[in-house]
Amino acid sequence: MSTQSLKLQELQSRLYDLLEKAPGEAIVAARNLSQTDILDKVVIDGLKACVLVDAGKANKDKEAIEEGVKIFRGILNDYPDRLDIRYNLANGLFGLAEMQSSSEGNWHLATWEMRREARWLYELTVRNSKGSKLATQALTNIGNLLWRSYRWVEAYDSYKKALVFDPSNGIAAARVAQFLLYYADIGIGNPEILRSFAASHILIFKDSPESILKYGGKYALESFSKLLETKPSKIKKRNLKALNPYERFVAENRLALSATIEGLDKSISRWDSLMIASITEPAAKGPGVPPIFAMFNTMKADYLVARWLAYYALECKLPESGFYSDTLDNAHYGMDSSLITVAQKSCFDILDKVAVATAEYLGVKGSAKGVNFINEWRIKRKDAKEMEWQPAIANEIKSGNPAIVALAELSDDLGKKGYLEIKKSLRNAATHRFIVLHKSEVGNGRKNKHIVHYTADTIRNELIATLKTVRSALFYLVEMIAIHETLLKSENSSALPVDVPIYR
Repeated sequence: MSTQSLKLQELQSRLYDLLEKAPGEAIVAARNLSQTDILDKVVIDGLKACVLVDAGKANKDKEAIEEGVKIFRGILNDYPDRLDIRYNLANGLFGLAEMQSSSEGNWHLATWEMRREARWLYELTVRNSKGSKLATQALTNIGNLLWRSYRWVEAYDSYKKALVFDPSNGIAAARVAQFLLYYADIGIGNPEILRSFAASHILIFKDSPESILKYGGKYALESFSKLLETKPSKIKKRNLKALNPYERFVAENRLALSATIEGLDKSISRWDSLMIASITEPAAKGPGVPPIFAMFNTMKADYLVARWLAYYALECKLPESGFYSDTLDNAHYGMDSSLITVAQKSCFDILDKVAVATAEYLGVKGSAKGVNFINEWRIKRKDAKEMEWQPAIANEIKSGNPAIVALAELSDDLGKKGYLEIKKSLRNAATHRFIVLHKSEVGNGRKNKHIVHYTADTIRNELIATLKTVRSALFYLVEMIAIHETLLKSENSSALPVDVPIYR
C-alpha cells in the first residue's frame, strides 16, 4: 500500500470515528482539512465532501450536506468518469432530499428533481462499475429511493438485483424479507409462497451482520431489530422443472401480473391474476360497464402479448425464410432480431395507455390525443417558477393516494437524465430509426445517424427490464384505483359498487 493510501486511510478512519461519536465535531474537522505534501487537493476534497454529507445527515445539518454536494459537483466536473464521485454525489442528493421540508407538506414535489438525479447517478455507477461492492450499494440505494416514492415493485426488483452482485448484502435481503412478510400479512398474493421466499432472505440477513454494518452502519442494523426476532417459515425450493419453458421464463424474470411477486401461483389456472376488483359510481352514471375495465383488459392483454413475443424472440428459434446482406460489422439480422425490437416497442407503448386510463378514471381535463406518460402528471404555469401537480393529480395526492406519486415519478425516470431513459430511447429508435443487433461486440462498420447499434446481451437485458417497468406501472394503476375506490366509499355512502364478471 502506498504512503498516500496509508495516510488517507488513517485520516478517513479518524474522521469517521469522530463522526460516530460527535457528528457536529466531524463537520468542523472536515471543513478544516487542507492539502498536504502527501494528499493532493482532489483527494482531500473528496474526503471532506464524504464526511460533510455523512456527518450532515447524522447531525441533520442541511448546510453541511449542501456543501458536500457542491464539492462533489466540482470534482465531477473535472473528472466526469469518477464512479466513486458519482456514487457519493447521489448519496449527497438523497440526503439533501431527506432534509428538505415543504410548506404544504408536499415533499415529493419539492424534491423530485434531486431524487431523479440521484437515481440516475446510481444507475450510471451500476452500469459502469467493474466491482460488485459499489454496484450492490448503488442498487440498494436505488431501491431505497424507489421505496420513498411508493414504487414498491421496482424497489423489490432493485434489491433483488443488488443481491445478484453481492448475495451476502444483508440490507437488500432484509428489505426483500420485510416486503414479502408485509404483503403476506395483509393478504396480498399467496401467503405460503411469499413467506417461503421471505424465509430464505431472512437467513441471508441473519448470517450477514457484517455486511449490514459495512453498507449501512450500526443504525441500519438497529432498524432491522424486529426482523432479527422473526422466526422464519419453512423454506420451499422452487421446482422450476415442473414449469413449462414459457412459465419458467416468466418466473425466473419475475414478469407475472400477479400479486404473488415471486414465482408463479399455480393454484389458479390463469396465474396472471392482476385485475380491477370493482368500481364505485353514482346511480346517475346509468347502465353499462365503466370504461376503465375495457382499458385495463386491453393493456393487460397487450403486456401479455409483449411478454410472449419477448420470450419467443429470446428463447426460441424462429423459422427463418429470408436472405440478408452481410454488413461486415458482426451484425445479426433476421426475424428474431426484429421480433426483439417489436416486443420492446409494443411493451413501452402500454405506458401511454396507462396515462390515458388514469386521466379518464380521475377526470383529468384535456384532449386524449395530447396525453402521454411523460407529460401527464405535472404542469408549469406561465407565472410559476416551479412545476406543480395537475389539479386532479394534486387532489388525489392530498386525499391520501400514494400510488399516483409512484406513476408520476416512474414517468420522471423515463425522461431526460432519468435512469430509465434508455427504454424510451429504444422505443423511439424502433419507431423512427433502425436498430441493428450484434452478436457480441459492435464491429467497425460504417456509422450512420439513422442506425442505432446494440449487442445481443444489452438488448436482452433492456427488453426484460422494460417488461418489468411496464409491469410495475400496471400494478401502480390497479393500486391507485383500489385506493381511490376505498376513499370514495368512505366519502359517499350513496355511491354504488359495480362488480364485473370474469370474461371467458
